[in-house]
Amino acid sequence: MLDWKALSRQDQKTLQCLYGGGPLRSCDPTAILRLRQLGLCVSMLAAVLLTGCSKEPEYNDQQRVCIAKLFKDYDAKQMSQCVNVCKSCMSGSTTTCTTSCTLKARTEA
Repeated sequence: MLDWKALSRQDQKTLQCLYGGGPLRSCDPTAILRLRQLGLCVSMLAAVLLTGCSKEPEYNDQQRVCIAKLFKDYDAKQMSQCVNVCKSCMSGSTTTCTTSCTLKARTEA
């Protein structure tokens, strides 16, 4: 239950504006602005989180050509292929490539 008296006067006005049945145009303009800013922030956060969920590794065109030269059917889940591509096409070291491919195999499983 919401403790009405614990809210600031501005928050009380905002809640009255939203849930009091009055039209938004009669509400405090700063309250409307804050709601729009909150909506924009939530939308941007959702977009950032969703773009980070892609399971496809992102390779540039030069890396794709290099991979195609090495393997006809490249499978990033196969450790030897992944390490070979990492070292040859991404200029990685054995240690960093092995670690990277191990982590990729765990997240894609």
